[in-house]
Amino acid sequence: MSQMNFVASAAVAGFQGLPMAIHVIEDDAGVNESLALLLAHFNFDVIRHRNAESLFRGKPPGAGDIVLVDLKLPGVSGAEAIRWLQSLKNPPRVVVISGQSQNVIRTELADVEVAGVLRKPLDQEVILDELRRIGCDVQSAAVDGRSGRH
Repeated sequence: MSQMNFVASAAVAGFQGLPMAIHVIEDDAGVNESLALLLAHFNFDVIRHRNAESLFRGKPPGAGDIVLVDLKLPGVSGAEAIRWLQSLKNPPRVVVISGQSQNVIRTELADVEVAGVLRKPLDQEVILDELRRIGCDVQSAAVDGRSGRH
């Protein structure tokens, strides 16, 4: 994955953890819902999209937001959505979701910067670890029943 450009963790350190929202752009209804439920369990504000066009019609994500985007979306591709997100004045952090081969991922992301890549099938701990790695305050408190905004 050396050809891929990753946002340095230092660049996102200034966000101090809390995103305003996490946008999930995933056409598979089951994956979309599962991600939304997991993230809501940890008290994140989740905005769900079934395609990139839905994202474009809404309020654009801000610099404090995170966008989880499936690379292979119907219609406008995940890579095109990422290019659009990067063109925003204050682009969000982007984490790609993909079940594609490493070669396809490298090719699709050759000209974009992303904060990370999650491979399908998705695993709860891997997702949470990735969110922590890019600067989210994901605490285990929600798991043991204590509440609080993360």
